[in-house]
Amino acid sequence: MSSNEPPPYPRPEGEDGPSSPNQEPTSASPGAQPPGPPPPPAYGAPPPGQVPPPAPGAYGTPGARRNDKALWSMILGIVSLVCCGLVAGVPAIVLGHIAKNEIDASQGTQEGRGMAQAGFIMGIIGSVLSVVAIIVYVAIVGAAISSGEFSGGAY
Repeated sequence: MSSNEPPPYPRPEGEDGPSSPNQEPTSASPGAQPPGPPPPPAYGAPPPGQVPPPAPGAYGTPGARRNDKALWSMILGIVSLVCCGLVAGVPAIVLGHIAKNEIDASQGTQEGRGMAQAGFIMGIIGSVLSVVAIIVYVAIVGAAISSGEFSGGAY
């Protein structure tokens, strides 16, 4: 070797021959980089080691249908709490009771028991609040009439 030549460097892996004349070719030579990560999975495939997600619409009991009375019971129960009280509360109670009986008798072919129960309970709460509001209103109007506030004359 002359003084003008640079020192020999090891050749990158994959080139022909050893990196120095008296070194045997090996697969794990010092300074060699480990193999890179595996290629990514194909588009849409789950990552390695994970279970693929269920197909769309593949949840719940197979073949189970939602009970429409349970849905309507829940809707009417919400309406009874918000604005209509007895007008929506009583049908919510009735539909919720019927829906729970139908769901229990269906042996798993219908679902929605939670909606029926929610509508039933909200219907009861809405109806009770309406009755309390009517009683309070009648008491206030009765007190006003008995105190002479309403004389029935012209303004």
